Amino acid sequence: MLLVRDRRDMECLDEQAVHLNPSDDEALGFTALLGASLQTTRRSDALKMAARAWKRGWTPATTRRIAATEGLELATEPLLGTVIFRCEPTGDGTPENAAVRGKLMADGRALLARPKLTAPDGTPQVHLKLVFLNPTTEQHEIDALLTDITTTAQHLTTKH
Repeated sequence: MLLVRDRRDMECLDEQAVHLNPSDDEALGFTALLGASLQTTRRSDALKMAARAWKRGWTPATTRRIAATEGLELATEPLLGTVIFRCEPTGDGTPENAAVRGKLMADGRALLARPKLTAPDGTPQVHLKLVFLNPTTEQHEIDALLTDITTTAQHLTTKH
């Protein structure tokens, strides 16, 4: 519990973080705790988990897998246990990354963050973000998730 003298000291919790509490997720029933909980703050032990993820090789292996997978594009070199990427646009009706993410969430198969990065032309682009925190994660599970992401993108493309 945190008590403050002035409610205005808590206004920082009213911030909207697109990747943490998007309104369309809330509309679908995926309730975020941002603004109602301190749950989304990073504890100091998160660094230990991120370092372990790097040591186990998840992040570099996942980066190599994304780079080698047709239809996926790495956004930037990863930092510790976070990998940001997107399904590449192909001009043939490739679904928005938000739609791929939404389908995976609605089916209960994955929970991915969706940061927006600015493209070279200045337009915002939705990306997908993997965050490695579970020390029992196996590389084959990450590979299966990436396969699921590309399969979902292909399936949604054929529906359009």
